[in-house]
Amino acid sequence: MKDLLFGIFCLVLFSFTLSGQSNDDVLFSVEGNPVTVEEFRYIYEKNNGDAANYSEESVMEYLDLYKKFKLKVARAKELKLDTVPALQSELAGYRKQLANSYLNDKEVTTNLIDEVIERRKTDVEVSHIFLPLDAKSSYLIKNKVEANVKEISKRLQRGEDFAKLAKEVSLDQASAVDGGYLGYYVAPLPSGFYAFENAMYNTPVGKYSEPILSKMGYHIIKVSNTRPAKGEMTISHLVIKKDRNGVVNKTAKKEIDSLYRVLLADPTQYKELTMKYSEDKNTAAKGGFLGKIKINQYDPTFEEAAFALKNDGDISPPVESKLGWHIIQRQSKEENTNIDKLRRTLKAKVVRDDRLEISKQALIESIKQDANVVVNKRALNTFNSKLDEEFYSYKWKKPEMPNEDLLTFKGGEKVFTLSDFADFCKSNTKERLKYTKDVPTIDVVKNLFDLFTNDAVLQYEEANLEKKYPAFKALMREYEEGILLFETTKQEVWDKASQDSVGLQKYYTENTANYQWGDRVVLERATVKSDDAKTLAKIQKALAKKKSLSAIQAKYNGEKATIVVEDAETLSIESPLLKDIDPTVGAVHTTQNVDKSLTLSRISAVLPAGTKNFDEAKGYIIADYQDYLEKAWIADLKSRYQVEINQEILDKLIK
Repeated sequence: MKDLLFGIFCLVLFSFTLSGQSNDDVLFSVEGNPVTVEEFRYIYEKNNGDAANYSEESVMEYLDLYKKFKLKVARAKELKLDTVPALQSELAGYRKQLANSYLNDKEVTTNLIDEVIERRKTDVEVSHIFLPLDAKSSYLIKNKVEANVKEISKRLQRGEDFAKLAKEVSLDQASAVDGGYLGYYVAPLPSGFYAFENAMYNTPVGKYSEPILSKMGYHIIKVSNTRPAKGEMTISHLVIKKDRNGVVNKTAKKEIDSLYRVLLADPTQYKELTMKYSEDKNTAAKGGFLGKIKINQYDPTFEEAAFALKNDGDISPPVESKLGWHIIQRQSKEENTNIDKLRRTLKAKVVRDDRLEISKQALIESIKQDANVVVNKRALNTFNSKLDEEFYSYKWKKPEMPNEDLLTFKGGEKVFTLSDFADFCKSNTKERLKYTKDVPTIDVVKNLFDLFTNDAVLQYEEANLEKKYPAFKALMREYEEGILLFETTKQEVWDKASQDSVGLQKYYTENTANYQWGDRVVLERATVKSDDAKTLAKIQKALAKKKSLSAIQAKYNGEKATIVVEDAETLSIESPLLKDIDPTVGAVHTTQNVDKSLTLSRISAVLPAGTKNFDEAKGYIIADYQDYLEKAWIADLKSRYQVEINQEILDKLIK
């Protein structure tokens, strides 16, 4: 009992300790500018990953780094680098890219992927009544088709039988004869059919949908059944056709049964028998390999037999299709257990699909509601009243408009005027000229206003992303402070280190002992290509006799050999190029290359250890001088700006 009470006491105490620390608490400040626990946690966990264990050593090490970072940012702001137009423009570009990513990935794409993953679990059996409509059809034709499909919908509502009506009015001839029956489908449907897919999954079994528009035309969908999804399967098949060159094959069933009996006795003969007897010329040579199949690709009986196979390698009894008789072998079944891989695959499809635009529109409608968008319809009517036939022409000029609010967000938080909309119509000439004069201006204005509203809503949402997403706010802080850090470090350290010739020379003079050569050698090398063994032997013999490489090249380079001499290199004796060569004058080595050429190497000199001159050490001097300036700069910043640590909050942060 005591142990239990003590455990409960510890849990309560731990909870109290955690609750005593808020993400809004200030961990430290630089010259009065606060850094909250939330900000530190975000950057600490992001940069440390799995090592972010909040141990005292880990937290204190990163706290020291982050204090230095904030000191440099404070200096950048004191220098007013945050007001430099070029840097502001750079930050605005980053923000635009990031905002687009958030609006698409966070609020649209992620939801679409989740939706497809869930829908893939269920196959839906559907029928439809279909009226085709070309997207390029005239306004009048579109109105006529829309009126027809609405009338069909009313007939269904009055109780007419769906299948009978499909046979009568549906213009999908392939399915109309079967009462509009299409079979089973599963998400994701091809691009252009997202509305069809939504209706398919959102309509209850036994019911039909409202008319929906796909890229092919209008559909009214009836859902007959649902089942757990069959998924995808890779199969092979052996087929005996019912028809051979226009003649009915009366022995097809007898032949397939005979082959099946052989396979029952020895299933390992499947590939061999298929290559020998299958009458599918496209797959027989590959052992009948048909590849990956999904539902609604083949005869229902064929698919049912295939998906009934439980294990890889299983063979079906003979199954009849319109083509003939088949024996199916299961090769593999895709289970999609790797969700991360599935999400990546689906994302690639989703971003190219019409569902992306449809879902963006749904997002816009949601934002409108959240932002309490109010439309001044009277002002919109005023705009329409000022239009004439020139509105359908590129010559149209913006008429004088009263200074009225047209779109208002959250009681005036953001306002777009009638003049803003007129400017939008003028600048979007291509969109305006899509319409012909037979389309009433009121309809054109409505469509253009919808586009204008969409842009306005997205602008509003982008401007408020920091409020909505703490991670977006943190990333923008990172971008801004990263730009400032880069620019101020460039001015205070990098430019000085590379341009201060007097300082560099002085630093070299004071630290000469740090720039020393170790033992070195001068390495000569040449590449030799030749198919003549005698010539190669002569070349290697000349190398062993210490003939110079240029002399060897002059003597042997020609028809029987191609010799390329490289510039001599001065190398440390620890260089990988010397691993097989004794570092002594005259030492030689021959290496056989992949292309059968030879690399001839010889050490022509050994150089003693010594001091590097300024030019030889310049790259190292600049790097070291940068470190020197960095440390001096940090020391100056610490004396310039006051840093205060909230020790109580820091102690709570450490585990």
